[in-house]
Amino acid sequence: MQKKKRKNTSKTIWMGILLILVFYVLSTLYQQQQELKHLKQQEMSSLQEIEKIQQDIDILNQQLEVSNDDQYIEKIARQQLKMIGSNEIMVIDIGEQ
Repeated sequence: MQKKKRKNTSKTIWMGILLILVFYVLSTLYQQQQELKHLKQQEMSSLQEIEKIQQDIDILNQQLEVSNDDQYIEKIARQQLKMIGSNEIMVIDIGEQ
């Protein structure tokens, strides 16, 4: 009888340890899956941000190419610096205030 009780107690202890081990492994796998999901979301967000920045770079490169054009330089000089050509006369309308 003593041996049978000892076997049952030993078996119960091993089953408890096994259950704890299985629970630990499953919870670890779940946490890793959640972390992987979070990292994939971060990756997608980063890729979208990279794509947006690349588009901004392309636009800036186009503006840089245009900025070396004489017509563009003249346009900016007239609009922002209020410059005129050597054979032009500036007319200022003081009637509208």
